[in-house]
Amino acid sequence: LGSAQLDLQLEEHVLSGDSDVSIVLVTPEWIAKADKKAKIQRLIDENRVCLIALDEAHLFHYWQEFRPAYKTLESLKHDFPSTPLLCLTATAPPAVEESIHYLLRNPTILLAKGVLIVQI
Repeated sequence: LGSAQLDLQLEEHVLSGDSDVSIVLVTPEWIAKADKKAKIQRLIDENRVCLIALDEAHLFHYWQEFRPAYKTLESLKHDFPSTPLLCLTATAPPAVEESIHYLLRNPTILLAKGVLIVQI
């Protein structure tokens, strides 16, 4: 789900209590909006979300000026304190890892088989 998703019925279906969808991919711009966060919170309250995972975590480093919504992702831990939050990337040289560490305020960072796993 993101700003390019023009079919609002699809979004409504995915986020409804009747949906059988188990994985939802969203863009940083989508989840940065207050009304979208409220929809995710409702799903959390209904025990339909057990983890928020963000792929392409290296973009925190590379795209924070190009796509400012990446800067707001660190607030997700504050917005959803009871929900585990992971960020994943397979392309994180030391400068990117350092940037992620700084931007996400000292998260736990693991490296497993070339994949950087960041627990916020």
